[in-house]
Amino acid sequence: MKKKTALLVRKINEIDKKYSELEIKKHEILTLLKDMKEMEKTIIKLFKKNKHVVNIETKQRVFLIKKRKEVNDKETTLKRLMHHLEKKGENTDKIKEWTKTHFKKQKEKTCLCVLRKI
Repeated sequence: MKKKTALLVRKINEIDKKYSELEIKKHEILTLLKDMKEMEKTIIKLFKKNKHVVNIETKQRVFLIKKRKEVNDKETTLKRLMHHLEKKGENTDKIKEWTKTHFKKQKEKTCLCVLRKI
């Protein structure tokens, strides 16, 4: 019985070490992502100041900025539902009016686009 409990304790200690390593790596990744977001913001600002520059190429990647609209999940599901109901022959005028009042047009957001060279 003591051998089984000793084995169980040893295995639990091993998995506890793995969880500790995972938490450390998770913290490192989150800080890296935070730093990257800040750098992206500064790069976007610099691209906006230098309007004549379209893209910048490095040995491995191509950096450029694009305008994108943020996708609202609720709005897309409503559009799918309306399309489905229209196929069945239902009237969707009230749903269209409701979506116009509740979902405003999304502004295009400038984001950094990073493409990998092949």
